[in-house]
Amino acid sequence: MKNFGRANEPGQSVFYCSDDDSLSLFETSKLPKQNDNQPLEYITTSLWISTEEILVASVLTNDNIRGNHKAIDDLSKDFEYIVKTQADESAQAVSQLMQFLSREFSQAMAGNSNHYKITSAFTNYIFDSVKNADGILYPSTVVTHKGFNFALKPEVANKKLKFLVANRRKMEYAGNKKYVETEFIESEFHQGNDNIILWSK
Repeated sequence: MKNFGRANEPGQSVFYCSDDDSLSLFETSKLPKQNDNQPLEYITTSLWISTEEILVASVLTNDNIRGNHKAIDDLSKDFEYIVKTQADESAQAVSQLMQFLSREFSQAMAGNSNHYKITSAFTNYIFDSVKNADGILYPSTVVTHKGFNFALKPEVANKKLKFLVANRRKMEYAGNKKYVETEFIESEFHQGNDNIILWSK
């Protein structure tokens, strides 16, 4: 990637994925993030399964996203309980820091990649400093009520994920800021370990 991303520095490879198919579609598409009504867009997404346990650092606790997603609320409550049981100044400082970072990760920042400097710096801190951490878990800024986003180290994708299938959609502008799917192509289900996509004819 040439520019800063939510979890990457310029020139850094990061494996971005979601736990929900429709969420990955919205996250991949440029259409929800712009207003110029372009005539069409091709969107390619893929399905992977985990073959080993994946450990991620959660960045999900902030008041801006509270009430939008039950699983996120449950994780936030668990984190808040841990902070309360510590009952010291360092725990409160950690709580405030996580609130700040979570707000940064949950802000829509389309247009200027420099806005991602804080989130990418934190991600790389996790990559470099937290033992056994495979990546981070953070909320979607496009669909706030559905699923999670992950940013994983590339070697984690190679070792702990297996590619199954890819699909490509053609989305065409239908007026009134709406797009419709006019073409759907699915690849063959992958059986090997080379992660090669073979499109169905």
